Amino acid sequence: MPDLSASSRSAHQVVAERYPFGVFTGEHTVAAAREAAELVRYLNIATLDRSGEALPDPNTAAAVLGALNTACDWLPQLLAQLLQRMHDFAGDPDLATGSSTDTASALAARAMAHLGLAQDALSPLARELRAAFAAADRLYLDTDDED
Repeated sequence: MPDLSASSRSAHQVVAERYPFGVFTGEHTVAAAREAAELVRYLNIATLDRSGEALPDPNTAAAVLGALNTACDWLPQLLAQLLQRMHDFAGDPDLATGSSTDTASALAARAMAHLGLAQDALSPLARELRAAFAAADRLYLDTDDED
């Protein structure tokens, strides 16, 4: 089991060690995205099967909400950069597709349109997560009361 004590490395340190800033490759990019997806899967399983252990108190739930809100706050930049790359690819004369029904430029345009819609959808999601965090962050379990 990993060391998750207060003295353990921060999430930033773990990511920087695994994916050093300044070393950017397609393989690192895809691996990081896949690990992010797998971490969401882990959270789904942990909070479904062992919610009492995974979310033992409101503070823990609030911390999860806060981290998810931060991820939503950071996603628009990534989506904008993906949209820009799709735009760049659309203008590349070497862009090709294996599709028998759509041209490569049509598929790139469709990807850009959907990325724009995804960006639009993030603002309300982040706003609602921020509100949920703000409410949950004020909660605690009062277990010190004597009967």
